[in-house]
Amino acid sequence: KLEFYGLVKTHPQSGTKVQGKGIIALEGFAVDILDFEKEDFESIIETRNLLEIKCVGLAASKRTKKDIELLEKTQKYFEEKLSENDSAEQEDRMFHLQIAEISGNTILKLLLKIITPNIFRNSSWRNRMNNKSKEQIIEEHREILSFIVSKNSKAAKLAMKNHLKDH
Repeated sequence: KLEFYGLVKTHPQSGTKVQGKGIIALEGFAVDILDFEKEDFESIIETRNLLEIKCVGLAASKRTKKDIELLEKTQKYFEEKLSENDSAEQEDRMFHLQIAEISGNTILKLLLKIITPNIFRNSSWRNRMNNKSKEQIIEEHREILSFIVSKNSKAAKLAMKNHLKDH
C-alpha cells in the first residue's frame, strides 16, 4: 500500500527504498481515507466549512490584482449561468477553489479539491442549495469577493461562514 501511494519503491533484489513525499503521497492517502459513506456527509460539510473559512481569510490578506480579476471573471460566469437557469455548479465550485488557490496554502486547496466533489454529488447538498434563492447566493458571493478585494480577512471569514451556513 505504501508503494501504491508513492511513499516507497520496491526494487527487485535490492530491497525497498523510501520514495516520494509531499503532495502526491498526501493526495493518495486522502483519497483513500476520504472515501465517504452517506452518514459522513455532515462531517464533510463541517470540514469543508472550516477549510473554506480559513482559505478566505488567507485569500483576503494575500490576494493580488490578478487574483481579483480572475475571481471577478469566475463570479461573472457564475451569475450568467444562473441567469440562464443553468446549474452553475462548476462555476460555483470554481469560485470556491479559486479562493483556496489565492490563499496560497496548497494543502488546504488539495483537501478542498478532494472533498468538494463528494459534496456536489450528494443529494442533501442539492436540497440545501434549493433553500436559497439565486439572488441570495449571488449576493453572498459578491460580499465575499468585496471583502477579499478590500483585504478584510475578518469580514471575509464571517461572510463565508454565512454563505456556507445553509450549504
